Amino acid sequence: MRKIFGNIVSLLTSDVMNRATTFLIYALVARYLGDFAFGQISLALLLFYTFYVFASLGVRVYITREIARDPSLTDRYLVNGSLLILAASVLSVLALVIFVWVMSYELSTARLVLIVGLAIVPYALTTVCEAVFQAHERMHFIAYANLPHNVLKVAATIFLLTQGYGAEPLAVMLVVSYTLTFVLEWFLFCATSRALPGRWICRLPAA
Repeated sequence: MRKIFGNIVSLLTSDVMNRATTFLIYALVARYLGDFAFGQISLALLLFYTFYVFASLGVRVYITREIARDPSLTDRYLVNGSLLILAASVLSVLALVIFVWVMSYELSTARLVLIVGLAIVPYALTTVCEAVFQAHERMHFIAYANLPHNVLKVAATIFLLTQGYGAEPLAVMLVVSYTLTFVLEWFLFCATSRALPGRWICRLPAA
C-alpha cells in the first residue's frame, strides 16, 4: 500500500510541477514582454503540445502494459519504442514546419514556433522512459528527472526576462530543459538497470 501511495504521489508531483511552472512562464512573459510576445509564446506552446500528441503515438499505455506483463522484455520495448517515437517525432516536427508555412505566420512568430517545436523530439522520447519506469513501479524516477527540468525552466525564465532578453532565448531554454529531462531519464534508467526486475540493460535487443 505504501508503494502504491508513493507512486501516485510521484506522478501527481510531476504533473503539478509541470503545470505550475508552465503557468508561471505564461505569467512572467505577460509581465515582462507584453501582449504580443505572450500571444506568440501561447501559440508556440499550444502547437508544441498539439504536435507532441501525434509524436507520442499513445504508446505509453501499451509499453507500460506489455512490460508489466513480462519485465524481461524491458530493453526490447525501450529501444524499439524509442526508435518508433524518434521517427514519429521527426515527422511531427516536419508537419509543424509545413503547418507554419501554410499559415504564413509573421517571421518572428514562425521562428519562435519552430524553435519550441524542436523540443517535441526529446519530450516525446521521455514518454518511452516514463512508460518503463511506470511498468516497474518506479514512478519516483519520473519526479527525479522532472525536478531539474522545472527548476531550470523557472530559474532561466526569470533570469532571461529580468535581463531584458526576448521570447526566442526563452524558446531555446525550453528546448534545453526538455532535452535535460530526456537525458536524466536515460541516465536513471542505465544507473538503476541491474537493480530492477527483468535485469534491464542498456543494449540493443537481439533480432
